[in-house]
Amino acid sequence: MLGWSGLKATALALALVLLLMYGYHSLMWHWEFGGPVKNALVALTAAELEMPHLDGTVEVIATRQRIGSREIAAMLPMERMESSFLVWRLGGVANAAATAMGVDRRHHVANAFLEGYVPFPVTSPWMAWHVIAQRKKYMFDHVQYAGLRDVWQTSKQAFHFTRGDCEDHAILLADWLIGEGYDAWVAVGTVQGQGHAWVVLFDANGTEYLLEATRKRRLRGLHRLPLTLSHTEYHPRMRFNRDQFWYNTGLPLTTAYRSSQWRMQSRFHRALAGQF
Repeated sequence: MLGWSGLKATALALALVLLLMYGYHSLMWHWEFGGPVKNALVALTAAELEMPHLDGTVEVIATRQRIGSREIAAMLPMERMESSFLVWRLGGVANAAATAMGVDRRHHVANAFLEGYVPFPVTSPWMAWHVIAQRKKYMFDHVQYAGLRDVWQTSKQAFHFTRGDCEDHAILLADWLIGEGYDAWVAVGTVQGQGHAWVVLFDANGTEYLLEATRKRRLRGLHRLPLTLSHTEYHPRMRFNRDQFWYNTGLPLTTAYRSSQWRMQSRFHRALAGQF
C-alpha cells in the first residue's frame, strides 16, 4: 500500500498530467463550470433542439403592419432560399427586419434565434462569456454545413453543439445575458471588411460594452468589460435582441450603439404553441 507521501506524490503527478493535457485555464474551467455545463446539457431535450417554435409575426414600427414569419420566408426567391442572411423591406419600409437560415434549412426572423435560454445562473457577464469561450470551438459555416455560406443556430443549439461561427457564439451569449437581466444585443456588421456578429451590452449609466463572443484567450485577465469606444474596428449596421430590431441609419463607422442614428424598425411577436 502507498504511504501518505506516496499518495501525495501520485496526486501531484496526476495533477501535473491533467495540467499538461488541458492547460491551466482549461483545467480551472472544468473545475469551476464542468458540473453546471453537464447538467444543462442533460436537461436539453431533443424537442428543444428542433425549430418549429421559432415562428411569429413581425410588427413594422412605422406602419404597425404585422407580417407572419412564414409569409416573409415564402417571399424568398428559390436561389436565395439557402445559405443567406437577408435584411427585408416590409410594407414599403426599408431595413425593417432580418432573416437567416437555420439548421433546419428554413429562414427565420433573426430575433427568433434568441429563445430565452439560460443554461445555468451566472453572477457576471464574464462567467457566461468564459463558458462559451471554453466550450464552443469556432468553425466556419461552409465547413460545418457542407458548403452552405450562412447557417444560424438557436441559443439552445449553440450551447448544445460544440462548433459554430460568430453569430452562433453571439446569439448564445446575448440570450444568456438577457436572461440574467442584462441589456444585451447581437450586433451585425463588419470587422476589417468582413461580415461579423458580436455582442453589445448597455448598463444603467449609459455605458456601452463590446463583447467579442468568439474571443478564446485572456478572458480571465480582463479586469473590466471592454468599452465600445475602444473598438473602432467594429462597424455595426444593425442590432437585435429577443423582440426588437434596430438599424443604423447613419455611417457604420460608429462606436455609439444608442445614438440618434439608430432606429427601432420592428418588433417580433413570438407565436404561442399551436398558433402556426
